[in-house]
Amino acid sequence: MADDSVAVHREIKQKQKLDQRPSSMKAQYKLLSELPVRLSKLTDQTSTGSLQIMSRPTFAKISSSGAYIARTSATFPSVVYVLDVKNLALVAVLIHSNAVSWISWDHLSDSLAICTGSKHLHLWSPSSCTILDVPFKGSFPVKSCQWNPQKSCLVIHSEEMAVLCTPV
Repeated sequence: MADDSVAVHREIKQKQKLDQRPSSMKAQYKLLSELPVRLSKLTDQTSTGSLQIMSRPTFAKISSSGAYIARTSATFPSVVYVLDVKNLALVAVLIHSNAVSWISWDHLSDSLAICTGSKHLHLWSPSSCTILDVPFKGSFPVKSCQWNPQKSCLVIHSEEMAVLCTPV
């Protein structure tokens, strides 16, 4: 990718300071400034068998405003591509540490929630991109999510539980 108008964000994980929860990891997006970007060097490509690639989930979802399409691919399962529909252009590439298990657009805004099976919820909007810790004791791998159609809140799901998230 050589287009410098595309924002390429990569998930970076760091150990927390000693005064915080032991052995917890803080995750955040880092804007990559060196272009062009080679996805094959930034993503985990350990399982590249054709059967494994074909069995991975892929998504293509349109935002409620119709302005954006978010998509994943079986070739790079940890990457989300965000495309501007009006300009037919790629506007963001989000590279995650884990394979993407679910993406969901907010019904009221152009906010995209991304689930990767980690304890973090990833959010993208045209103006920002952030990673949130799920405030839950114990293990809560975020597998999927669903926005409330009438309010800006969402339910995040692990394999066995669900949590309602609301803005603070």
